Amino acid sequence: MFHYTYDEKEIEIKEIVSEQGATFQIIVKTEAMRERVKELRRYFEGNKDYTDVMFFSREDGSFEVIVRMDMIESFLIDAFRFKCLQSICWE
Repeated sequence: MFHYTYDEKEIEIKEIVSEQGATFQIIVKTEAMRERVKELRRYFEGNKDYTDVMFFSREDGSFEVIVRMDMIESFLIDAFRFKCLQSICWE
């Protein structure tokens, strides 16, 4: 399992994990963070596997991200790389 932290002034993340994968509810609180989340989205939308990580924009400006079970680690590492997360560790 993974543990990660983020700046609560910039973003809020809620995670629901199932056997098939994880769903992340992401509320962006600053425009700088919105740009970083969009970069993360472009990164995953630009790869050849369209079902590994799927982003959905909501009317309220938040995001729902569905991540396949075998891609959770990659998603969190890349979220850290794009500075959406402050830290990540394995438990």
